[in-house]
Amino acid sequence: MSGTDRIEQKVVLPVPRLRAWEAIGNSTEFGTWFRCRFEGPFEARRWLGAVLTEPEWDGIPFVVHVERVEPGRHLSFRWHADDVDLEGDYTDEPTTLVSFDLEDVPEGTLLVIAEAGFEGLPGDVGPAARERNAKGWAIQADRVREHVVGTS
Repeated sequence: MSGTDRIEQKVVLPVPRLRAWEAIGNSTEFGTWFRCRFEGPFEARRWLGAVLTEPEWDGIPFVVHVERVEPGRHLSFRWHADDVDLEGDYTDEPTTLVSFDLEDVPEGTLLVIAEAGFEGLPGDVGPAARERNAKGWAIQADRVREHVVGTS
């Protein structure tokens, strides 16, 4: 995997790992800080619909395919990192893999957010999606930190 295929964002959450897991592994709580609403819980090997609640993009639907759920430690899902035709069936379009890993550190919990697979996206979509999502995950890392601090 090259340096252009993966992005990674790290943030220390000043809460115990089990509290951090609730913010990541509970789809309702995840949606609060991510600013979306999921149609159900995160369950491995399942497509899960969602809709954005961010004022600028309110109501825009998207889907994730939950890959793995390891309570207290790991959540990963695939999604379409590039803009796709939301009116058609795009489930066979290339996806990226987003993962959230938690580990105990003296200050609380280290959250590592990673997204990989940009080089597998068609044409020049990958570099633009990688740049956009790198900025987005930096914002989301701040949001999840603010969320767990404000709700603990």
